Amino acid sequence: MATIPFDKDVVATMNVGANVGVNVVLDKIEKLILEKILKFTILNAVKLSFLIDKSKRTAERYLKSLKERGYIIREGSDKKGVWRVLK
Repeated sequence: MATIPFDKDVVATMNVGANVGVNVVLDKIEKLILEKILKFTILNAVKLSFLIDKSKRTAERYLKSLKERGYIIREGSDKKGVWRVLK
């Protein structure tokens, strides 16, 4: 059996996840969510889940993802705020 050379220093300095998620396009549900936010700015996860026919938790995950990637922003409080589409 052959031994595979392993250099710890090289592996430790590699930035493996640097380009993960770069140039990722929106999927079908994300596009639908952006359309719903443009139409109904006063949305919460429960209302959105009903509009996209998914669970509340799934709607929350999509909102978080879109927010982190800079597609949407929440203006105002959690209770009375509105969503705005940036991109």
